[in-house]
Amino acid sequence: MSATSNLLLFLICVVPAAVARGGDDDKINFTSGSHEKAMADAKAEKRQLAILISIDSDVYCAALRNKTLSNPAVAAQFNKIARAHVADPRHGDGKDLINKFNVTILPTMLFLDSASGEEIDRICGFLTDTEFLKYLKTIADGDSFAALQKKAQGGSADPQVWFQYASKLEGRDDVANAKSAWKKLLEIDANDKNGYYSLAEYHLLVFECQESQDYHKLLDLAKKYKGKPAALEAHTSMVKFLVARLGDGGEPGDLEQVIDSYEYLLANGRKTVRTLNQYAWLLATRNKNLDRALAVALEANALEPKSAEIADTVAECYLLQQKLDLALEWEKKAVAYSKDDNEKVPYEIKARHFADELSKAPASKPAK
Repeated sequence: MSATSNLLLFLICVVPAAVARGGDDDKINFTSGSHEKAMADAKAEKRQLAILISIDSDVYCAALRNKTLSNPAVAAQFNKIARAHVADPRHGDGKDLINKFNVTILPTMLFLDSASGEEIDRICGFLTDTEFLKYLKTIADGDSFAALQKKAQGGSADPQVWFQYASKLEGRDDVANAKSAWKKLLEIDANDKNGYYSLAEYHLLVFECQESQDYHKLLDLAKKYKGKPAALEAHTSMVKFLVARLGDGGEPGDLEQVIDSYEYLLANGRKTVRTLNQYAWLLATRNKNLDRALAVALEANALEPKSAEIADTVAECYLLQQKLDLALEWEKKAVAYSKDDNEKVPYEIKARHFADELSKAPASKPAK
């Protein structure tokens, strides 16, 4: 076969397949309008239909679509299993969909079987790239909500099935059924042989703490299961609750406990970019151990070198250390790393302020 024939064969067989998938593999192309047309297209491609129910003006909806779903790695995995469609819940198709599938959280992405129209799974709220990829993997691996529900209702005694099922029920904000599933897991893994009993105990305790607004029991659980995953989850919840309470003024000991919990997380495998940056910002803005704040922020920057948010945190640390030249240098990096004007403008304002203050400062040797 000639080179020309080979090229023609490629154009006939391969290119239409790429077009049918909706474009490049590293980009998610959303359709809109009637979801029935999108369903038919997905069925023809033998893929699921993923419907993103969101409002463009909502900050979490915009973040999911413009940050998480724009990540090429996320898009590549997503496009393997689903065709994308978007619907506004305020009118038309979107309004019908939220009623039919009882959608109560925005954004929500529904994964539907394109042959039957039945729900396979859903992702509720904003997820980071890593979280979204992890969730996609459960769907691709056959551990979708529908599959897990079938196994659980069929009397499965596998603790992993009940753990995943309870987690997904909780993610869907189905509190009553999530509690029942966590209690079932307590029975199945009563001796904590697989570490699921302690995790189930943690999740049930979180529900209790949310109702009572008393999170001291979480600290007791963290001590009880020190070194186990349940302790990590307990400290993570402690951080979320106490940081929020600090925003309202806090109570004596809240800041010290948050710092202890962050240090536990970093020392026990939760040294993520997000955790590092949030901890550095907390230390800096609360004027607690600025050297530690800077070290943590620079560690976050080493993991994600071109993050505008992290660069801004480093700048804040240098500012509070009264090193204006370095604060300005890092704020300019935040401007340069910004993905759009909405992200860039606040950093530009801060950079101009730092430059003005630096011009007023007496001449001195550059900070080291």
